[in-house]
Amino acid sequence: MSRGEIEKIVAGCKRSSRPANSIQVLGQIQSMNDDFRDMGIGLLFAAVFVYLLMVVNYQNFGDPLVVILALPETFCGIVTMLYITDTT
Repeated sequence: MSRGEIEKIVAGCKRSSRPANSIQVLGQIQSMNDDFRDMGIGLLFAAVFVYLLMVVNYQNFGDPLVVILALPETFCGIVTMLYITDTT
């Protein structure tokens, strides 16, 4: 189940319950959400540090930005060619 599905179920149960009742989602969901948030922050910092290292190497701010912005298109091309050639 995804987080959105769980939240919809909890919201539906809250509407049908009495005001004095409360619902708590327990288990590993809190640690999972914290881990995903921390991973996102880590990826953001990693991208910034890679950009800053490229700035030092290229000795300007524009060229590294162009290189980084071209990465998604490059990845799409690689995946497309792997699919067309039926290779792994």
